Amino acid sequence: MIVQAHLDYIKAGARCITSASYQSSAEGFMKWGISEGDAEGLMCKSIKLCDEMARRYKKGRR
Repeated sequence: MIVQAHLDYIKAGARCITSASYQSSAEGFMKWGISEGDAEGLMCKSIKLCDEMARRYKKGRR
């Protein structure tokens, strides 16, 4: 769902994207009982999803 949202923004003319984690933090996740390692993993996942979208977009433009 996040990857598709990123793709839709780019297709609509956006020239940059964000990782969709702007309101997230490891500290915030940990307040909800998520371990530090898992919290960091979730933050990294948002970057990986952004990267996945960029790869799909580039592949579709070739």
